[in-house]
Amino acid sequence: MRSRLELQCLRQHVDTTGVASLSRHRLARSSVSFGLRPAGMAVAFALALSGSALAATPSRSSASLSTAIPPECGSGAELERELRRHLGSEVPLDSTQVTIWKESSGYRLRVRVGSAERLLQDESCPELFRAAVVVAVAMLVPASAKPGAEPSKPASTQPADSSPARPGPLFGVSLGAGLNLGTLPTPVFALELDGKALWQSFGLAATARYLAPGDTVDAKQRGVTLQAVGAGLHGLWRPAPLWEVRVGVAAFLLFGEGLGSPSLSSGAAWTGGPTLGLAFAPLQSPLFWGGLAAEAQINVLRAQFEILKYKRVFEVSPVSGCAFARFGVHW
Repeated sequence: MRSRLELQCLRQHVDTTGVASLSRHRLARSSVSFGLRPAGMAVAFALALSGSALAATPSRSSASLSTAIPPECGSGAELERELRRHLGSEVPLDSTQVTIWKESSGYRLRVRVGSAERLLQDESCPELFRAAVVVAVAMLVPASAKPGAEPSKPASTQPADSSPARPGPLFGVSLGAGLNLGTLPTPVFALELDGKALWQSFGLAATARYLAPGDTVDAKQRGVTLQAVGAGLHGLWRPAPLWEVRVGVAAFLLFGEGLGSPSLSSGAAWTGGPTLGLAFAPLQSPLFWGGLAAEAQINVLRAQFEILKYKRVFEVSPVSGCAFARFGVHW
């Protein structure tokens, strides 16, 4: 009865601590309590050592890596081999601790590298073991050595600029050539000078345009020949880097001469109204750009021309429009 009780006490102590030296200490104390003979002590000590070797203990420690992993998950030796395969032999593992333990809802993983710590939880212990390799490698590899990391830039030897950087607009100037319809009696060639300032996605633009002469005559060969100059002011919005929407107002001064009249006569009149435009600039470089643009105008103010003692020979269309190919610079 005494030997059996002694062995049970030893097994319980070895399974709890997993350290042989503490088992021997407990064995010495128990032999005093129960009065075993030296031969009984030797038998009990041998059984305790064999029990501690056969018991499934979750902890394992190596000189370089500290682990506590249940047998169903993996082993500390396997974990160290995986870490060495990814990191090489030059990365020290002495500050690394990997612990996996079972809970009611599954398993929990803790990886410590120095003072840094990561915790994970999963129902599968082998999955946590594989995750331990990934997490430990990520924590051990320096940021500068990770794939895709930018190399550290040397400190500049030039003195820092004392003036604070101030955000400013993007400026642009462009020339455009195209076609205008509805402002003059016939579709005519048009030239455009455009300047703009852009803050992020919004900005302002000012335009100056020239419309080449166009004419119209009726059945009696009476009519008018006209040309025009104009200007506009627009608000800009860029929903995308290559696209631009414009909303604004524009006005044209039409001037010309009557045709078929016994006496030569000239005149001028204004037309204008709100505008809506859309531009696309697929050609982009740090300095130059190019693209296409279209703009429609509702002529609230419509110019009219008539020959005295005859009749009206021309009136601007309620809606006019133009299309341009633009090329410019921006800075």
